[in-house]
Amino acid sequence: LINKTTKTADIVKSLLIPLSAENMISYMQSDFMLNHGGPIVPNTLVSHWWGTCFFWDILCIMQHATGLSGFVLHALIDHAEMRDLGAGSFKGYCLPQGFLDKAYWMCIFA
Repeated sequence: LINKTTKTADIVKSLLIPLSAENMISYMQSDFMLNHGGPIVPNTLVSHWWGTCFFWDILCIMQHATGLSGFVLHALIDHAEMRDLGAGSFKGYCLPQGFLDKAYWMCIFA
C-alpha cells in the first residue's frame, strides 16, 4: 500500500523494481510506461533523498509545475481524500493550464 508516509526507497523496492527487473530495463522502458507515451525529454531535474516520503517529492514537483504553494496543494489533496470518503465535493479551484505538459527527471525512474 502506498500512502503519504511511504518512503521513496519503498516505491523503488515494491513498485519500480518488480516492473523492470524481469526484462532488465529501466522503469521508463517498461510496458506500462511505453503504453502511456514512453520516455520524454525532461524539463527539470529533481534532486531528492530516497529516505524521504515519496508524497513530499510529488508535492514539491506539483508545487513547481503549478506555481501553487505547498500549503494550497496539500489542502487540495486532503480535500480530495475527504471527497473520496463521501465528505462532499471540491469546487472552484482551477489548476494552471499546461501544468501537466512539464516533464521531470528523477533517478528512480531512469
